[in-house]
Amino acid sequence: MAKLAPHFLVATGDNVYYDTETPPANTIELARHHWHRMFSLPTLVQFFSATPGYWQKDDHDTFEDDCWRRRKPGRVDPLTYDELRPLFAEQLPVGPVPYRHFRWGKGLEIWLMESRDFRSPNSDPDGPAKTLWGQEQKQWLRRTLEASNAQFRLIFSPTPLVGPDQPGRDYFRWPEGNGDNHTNKSFQTEGNEIRRYLGSLKPRNVYVVCGDRHWQYFSIDPGTGLHEFSTGPVGDAHAVAPFPKDPRYHRYLRFAGGFLSGSLEGSPEKPRLRFRFHDTEGKVVYEYVAHPQS
Repeated sequence: MAKLAPHFLVATGDNVYYDTETPPANTIELARHHWHRMFSLPTLVQFFSATPGYWQKDDHDTFEDDCWRRRKPGRVDPLTYDELRPLFAEQLPVGPVPYRHFRWGKGLEIWLMESRDFRSPNSDPDGPAKTLWGQEQKQWLRRTLEASNAQFRLIFSPTPLVGPDQPGRDYFRWPEGNGDNHTNKSFQTEGNEIRRYLGSLKPRNVYVVCGDRHWQYFSIDPGTGLHEFSTGPVGDAHAVAPFPKDPRYHRYLRFAGGFLSGSLEGSPEKPRLRFRFHDTEGKVVYEYVAHPQS
């Protein structure tokens, strides 16, 4: 990544794993140990000495796998969600509100969504009242998106909006989890609402980058045309076992580690946003070039 000399990095969550990395973070001191151990690695120290970052959290660096605010602790018992959650802002620059947006010149504006603090329990039945983002965050997103005149609008979400998800993960099961994101039937009502809204925006210059999935993909929602890019796992060891490509969605699908890069190119009159998937050595394995559309 450093060889690309990026202007910034966006970390889409699961920066550390409180619940599944040894030792489990069942004290505040052990939770801090997870951060100190990870971000003292020489490669990370070197990278972030020269590269600024925007940071999001997801389930594992908030509390536990597929969590919500009122979920009882398991592996991190006796710590609760509200006891562990503040450590993210203690360790990383976030600010008083976890969802934020930033402008990068005329060409680009980015939105950083919060996917844990405002969600309904995954186990609740789906319906109009069930939410993953919360009403206040959704209203903020609509207001700021519609006020933007950036040539490209890029939404970073710790969890996917288009998918599709790994087969068999649609419904929540206690205590295993799953049914955790907007591509699942567990949040289908709100997922449909958000996809329809983002797909209807004019000009058509809104793209989604998501984390949380342990495979790389580029998908287009067949109903709305919304484009989504999954960053995938950083390392090959964290990639899931392959499953079949869904031709209705997938334009690219890869079950291995690496990262996603983006570059704003062209001229102010004819800009383009280039997305590139890389393997763990930095080699480009797929690219897609986006142009503003009317």
